[in-house]
Amino acid sequence: MEIGFGLTAESRLLAAKLLWEAFSGKLQRPLGEVERAQEFLAATLDPETTALTWGDEELLGAVVLTDAEHRSSSDDWEVAREIYGTVGAARRLALLAPLETTPPAGCLYVDWVAVAPQARGRGVGSKLLAFADEVAQDRGLSAVALDVVDSNPRAQALYCRLGFDVESTRSVWPFRWLYQIRSYTRMVKKVGR
Repeated sequence: MEIGFGLTAESRLLAAKLLWEAFSGKLQRPLGEVERAQEFLAATLDPETTALTWGDEELLGAVVLTDAEHRSSSDDWEVAREIYGTVGAARRLALLAPLETTPPAGCLYVDWVAVAPQARGRGVGSKLLAFADEVAQDRGLSAVALDVVDSNPRAQALYCRLGFDVESTRSVWPFRWLYQIRSYTRMVKKVGR
């Protein structure tokens, strides 16, 4: 199983569908209708921060990795305006704003990680996070950080097994009705641990 950065037109859409499947509970209300939401996700994925893994010509997983120097290069406003119109774009980006995260200093931040349903339980998530560790080392960063929502205890357990430690937990009140979560936990792993 190889993991690497880069997107083609086809893989961009497949990655967006996979991310939507993994995060639609949190993104359904802000992004709305499935087709346009997936179109928005596909258009905002950056080939320099999005890595994919394949098996037998099917997408098994995706991870989006950012740091202070490697951020998404897409113009979310222009993309959103093209897909949703001016008013719709303003509304959607305002609803997404509380979810925006700035990568912690000296850390590689796992913005998104998703594993295809048929690949779960086969070590794909662990391999994607090991890839994140390698990328952090290559970039001279000291740690890998991610956030996990309270409604995903299986993911938090995996991250603990892989050496991530809980750093903090934050409530999303008053937005819990919007994102269908109550809180998220920041977890950090020292590189090479």
